Amino acid sequence: MLLQSLVASRFFFVAGKTFSAAAENRFAWLRFSLAIMCCFFALSSANMAHDFRIESHVYIGESTQPATHNVTVFSNELAIDFLMSEQLNTAPTEIVIYDSRQRLIVLLDNQRKVRVEISAAQLVKMVESLRRQTVENEAAKFLVNDSFEVDTDWSAGWVTLTSPAITYRFRGEQPKNGALIPVYFEMMDILTQLNATDSRQLPPFPRLKLNQTIRTVGWVPRDVQISVTANEFFPNSFSANSRHVLTEGLSKTDRDLMADAKKNWMNFKQVDLKEYRNEEDSRKLNRTAWQSSDKLSIKR
Repeated sequence: MLLQSLVASRFFFVAGKTFSAAAENRFAWLRFSLAIMCCFFALSSANMAHDFRIESHVYIGESTQPATHNVTVFSNELAIDFLMSEQLNTAPTEIVIYDSRQRLIVLLDNQRKVRVEISAAQLVKMVESLRRQTVENEAAKFLVNDSFEVDTDWSAGWVTLTSPAITYRFRGEQPKNGALIPVYFEMMDILTQLNATDSRQLPPFPRLKLNQTIRTVGWVPRDVQISVTANEFFPNSFSANSRHVLTEGLSKTDRDLMADAKKNWMNFKQVDLKEYRNEEDSRKLNRTAWQSSDKLSIKR
């Protein structure tokens, strides 16, 4: 407001004295320099606010060895999730790039050197298509229809969501930099919705309800737990937990990974989703495929 009022006035006042246009000219460069400095620091703060990483490990049952290891980096308009290889010093096996400016999701298969591009609008349509299929399936419709009862234990720092078949528990914290939260939540939903593109994954609807509770609490999760009770859809009960570490700023290794991902985005052969997933119909509800897998969709 102060700079605006100075620029808008033909005459301005300092310590009760009036300055003419000639005197104003002597201050023009000062005002201009201050404006440039303000813009510079605002842009720098915005860039720094969006540079952070989250490292995630998923553990199945009582295992102490992670089933999956992901690194998700955020920088400006890009969020990139790397599914890390089990072998050290090797490239990630799959990469998810989300360009929030273009509202575009890119999946990269590093082993086959192919990519698929999906707009955010297309992804929403796929989620809704799977929602309709799931509701029409007697055994699976609870994944959409069941509500969660939410219990928050502020003293212990845990939030519990309970439904007849699925129980989630999570704890976390609000980052010191509040600018990280909206960026994180947007990527969290994109990664969850991508389960609708892969019939080997659990349909995303219970996890989307968890995401909404996480958003309401305003935390970035540190631990997420899931336990499932056997029913007609789940032939066996099971449990898993994921652990997440948020770090502000990016390392040289993170930036190198991002640079490689951008390069592969340009160079990998573009294919459609069916070919990318190696499936007849990636959007079809297929509980047999993911039930036989030990991978669980709580990795982020």
